[in-house]
Amino acid sequence: MTIPSSTPVSPRRSRLPLVLGGCAVLALCVLLACAANAVYWTYKTGALRTTGAPGATGAAQGPDAIRAELASLPAGNVSSGEQVFTGIGACSACHSLDPDTRIVGPSLSGVAARAATRKLDYSAEMYIYESIVYPDAYGVEGFQGGIMPADFKQRLSQQQLADLVAFLTTK
Repeated sequence: MTIPSSTPVSPRRSRLPLVLGGCAVLALCVLLACAANAVYWTYKTGALRTTGAPGATGAAQGPDAIRAELASLPAGNVSSGEQVFTGIGACSACHSLDPDTRIVGPSLSGVAARAATRKLDYSAEMYIYESIVYPDAYGVEGFQGGIMPADFKQRLSQQQLADLVAFLTTK
């Protein structure tokens, strides 16, 4: 038995194509992976902050403490820093080096020039270092705090931190 419809179905009504090109599918997968990563790290860093884990605070003690921590690092190597950025640090999962390309976090294109002017009494190196190990110490307009992992000081070695800072100061 068929129940008649009060609104006729138009044979001209087009339907959304169900087939996406390979690039669109890949882009969608990357977007979903980044979103899942952001949710995971938001949860994980929130849990770290509530337990009072060492180095999980959102801010350092000030410019003198950052200057001292930065001074205690070994000399950084730019090419090794690029490997940290794209590999073990996984920075490239959320930050682009292309201008005006937003993934999860801000683009890091031109970060060295911006870093030198972001905070009073901070060099570019100090700002970049603080942004890595205390990511909520300075909020970038238009970006939510608490998403970037706050445990890079524990996850990366002193050499890897120095290399990453050296790399980013060239961008």
